Amino acid sequence: LCRSGAVYERRVDGVETVFGTAEEIWNSNILFYDKKTDSLWSQLDGIARRGTDLGKRLNQYPSLWMTWGAWKRAYSNGEVLSRNTGFTRDYTFDPYGGYRTNQQVWFLTAKKDDRLATKERVHGMTVGDTFVAYPEKNFAENMIIHDTVGGRPVVVWKDAETGAVIVGRGKTIKKSDLNKIDRADMDNIKLEEADEAEEAIKRVCRL
Repeated sequence: LCRSGAVYERRVDGVETVFGTAEEIWNSNILFYDKKTDSLWSQLDGIARRGTDLGKRLNQYPSLWMTWGAWKRAYSNGEVLSRNTGFTRDYTFDPYGGYRTNQQVWFLTAKKDDRLATKERVHGMTVGDTFVAYPEKNFAENMIIHDTVGGRPVVVWKDAETGAVIVGRGKTIKKSDLNKIDRADMDNIKLEEADEAEEAIKRVCRL
């Protein structure tokens, strides 16, 4: 519903559990439940919104939206989910149709902010107790944004191939990754050959 993705550790209070999709929505965001306590968790932030675990937060892992080709090159022995689940379902079909592209809101939200269009896509980042959102349109003219968030210098850039927005500490991007960036932006980047700069292209949304 909100076109977001997140990866969480499936342990609650150190106990491994199984999660499933609940047939409920909170703040226009899907909820999932854990089979240990049947608490309901928000997919977007990993916080329990109802149940005995109310207010607890799941441990979030860094994740990266990438192409299949890039995945195979980076993780030749990696595992992926299969669409052959044993259930009759077309996973290429969007059950919400054109909901993402129209201005209709089917589900209630706690807050309304008129600074942007109702469904304008933003890319959010959290650094400590500081939160910032970059509207998708900001990347139309400049694929790379240098900013300071929570007192830390960060570089935010959009992968032109996948549309993923990536966040790194400092103002460095590894030279071998410049092929993913519009050449017109190269003068805005401080090149760094050191391997430590690898971190700059692996952190997504949360530092």
